[in-house]
Amino acid sequence: MDKEHQYLFVINPAAGKGKALNSLEKIKDYLYRKKVEHHIEISEFPGHIINLVEKLSDNFTHLISVGGDGTLNEVINGINPDSNLSLGVLPLGTGNDFARNLRLDKNIDRNLNLIFNSTTVRNFDIGSVKIKENGREINFRFINSLGIGFDALVAKLNQRSKRLNGIVSYVYAVLAGLMNYRPLDVVLNADTVKIEGKKLLITVGNGLTSGGGFYLTPNAKIDDNLLDICVIDHMSKLKILRKLPLDVMNKLESAKEANFLNSEKIEIKLNTPYYVHADGEIISERASEISVTILKNKLKIISN
Repeated sequence: MDKEHQYLFVINPAAGKGKALNSLEKIKDYLYRKKVEHHIEISEFPGHIINLVEKLSDNFTHLISVGGDGTLNEVINGINPDSNLSLGVLPLGTGNDFARNLRLDKNIDRNLNLIFNSTTVRNFDIGSVKIKENGREINFRFINSLGIGFDALVAKLNQRSKRLNGIVSYVYAVLAGLMNYRPLDVVLNADTVKIEGKKLLITVGNGLTSGGGFYLTPNAKIDDNLLDICVIDHMSKLKILRKLPLDVMNKLESAKEANFLNSEKIEIKLNTPYYVHADGEIISERASEISVTILKNKLKIISN
């Protein structure tokens, strides 16, 4: 193994109901057998990975995210987007939506082989979001999706309970979310398009799925220098249940309530403040104004 390559592994012990942490010995065994120069850090609390990456990443050539989309979100919020660091992904979380864009599976050995043997490092986009909430400003980045409204309410409920995995967990959260659902009152501007009124949700996608496999932005590509937007009109709770399978089966484009567009910049005003999530992690519970832009070709990811 090339001694000039130094690998930093950051592990979220809570990811995948402990699956990431339970895989640690298997990862160590692989690194030992391959004689890989490496350092491993295990996060101790939410947001800790951001701090670890900010502090340590300049000392390494490669950074490996071990966990789910939330783990990866902390990684990209700790990385300097202008660095030459190459990112590898071991998808061991609950939803693993971003891994679908890389066509990764959950086999650890296959993914480790890709990280250490692939000669392909591709430049991907990152979303950048600025939120106004109660007189303060929140700045954050996301790699896969940003959700506002019902989508974010479901993410909030899903964070509370990790008894189930993947899309089953999110469907359970959807059913719970219906009990507290209220529509967004929104004004959205993207390029020359203006959308306003009562809406179920707004999803800004860099990747094609969110929520563990819901195809809310089915035409999104993580390297096309555009953000895809899905706006779904307000509807009854019964109709939400009837339309839900379209998300899972990638047939949402057939629903007249769903509107799709893409843009480099989106401005959103919420007349009633509401939840916002980034990559499944709640970043605001009372957002009133949201500005989203794309950082083009800013992330170097080891790929197939």
